[in-house]
This record gives sequence, structure tokens and C-alpha cells, in this order.
Amino acid sequence: MNAAPAVAESATGETMEIRWSTVIDAPADEVWSYLRSFGNLADWIPTIDSCEIEDGHDDTVPGAVRVIRHGRNGSRERLLSNDDSTMTQTYEQLTGTLPVLDYRGTYQVWPVYDTDSAFVFRSCTFALTPSVTDPEALATLVRVHVFAPTMEALRRKLSRG
Repeated sequence: MNAAPAVAESATGETMEIRWSTVIDAPADEVWSYLRSFGNLADWIPTIDSCEIEDGHDDTVPGAVRVIRHGRNGSRERLLSNDDSTMTQTYEQLTGTLPVLDYRGTYQVWPVYDTDSAFVFRSCTFALTPSVTDPEALATLVRVHVFAPTMEALRRKLSRG
């Protein structure tokens, strides 16, 4: 299931929220145990060359900063929260390649009890920079080239069988 972006006005300009979800054929607690590790992106996303936690911090503790390299591009993201009771992780992008400000990303995992699988929800919110002339094209880029393939990669990595 995917949803179209919700677009709203804010004091800083146009903001967007993008959502994506999938079901993974693995118990929710196992999916969460893997996903809560903030420094393992290169282990499950094929387009990521490396993902390292700065200064040797614990990659499950808020404040950890990951440096992501993919091709000639890179980004830095800081873990804001890892909540085991709600199986929710929230992070912010410090630097990146998208023309956005105040990027916040969230992953959340819920159990699907009748199949002992996991429902994984991913979302992000951000403000658009003045250089964005086509917000819907940017939303499509994030959904099609970031969210869909990374969630598919997570599903392939963790699904049983």
C-alpha cells in the first residue's frame, strides 16, 4: 500500500509528507530488532556503498550520526529516537542531496498477528527549498526511487523462505 503525499502550507513554505508501507514475512519483533540498528543500511540496501556511525557511538542510541555513501553522493543523518515499546525509529537528515529542509524520517513496525508477519510503515516530512519547481515530481522521486526500493530490499533481506 502506498499513499499520495499530503501537501500543506507552513510558516516556512510548502511542506510535504510521503508515506510507504509493506508487509514482511517475518515476526515483527525480529524485523524491529534488525531495523532499530541505525548503522546497518549498507547491509540491506544494495545502492548504499557504506554506512558508518560517527565517533564509534552505539547505533541504537539517540544522537548517533550515520554517514551514508552511495556512488559519489552522501548524506549524514542523526537518530532522534528508537522506541522499543512502539517499535518506532525517528531520524533527521543533517546533509543530503535532495533540495529539502527539516527532513524527518520515521520507520514503524506493527505485528500482523494472523500471519506472524510485520507491517512496516515508513514516512518522511520536509520543507521544500525555493529551488523546487515541481513538488509532485520530487514526491514521485522519493516514493519511486527511495522508499519503494529500500522497503523492497528490507523485505527481501528479512522475509522467511
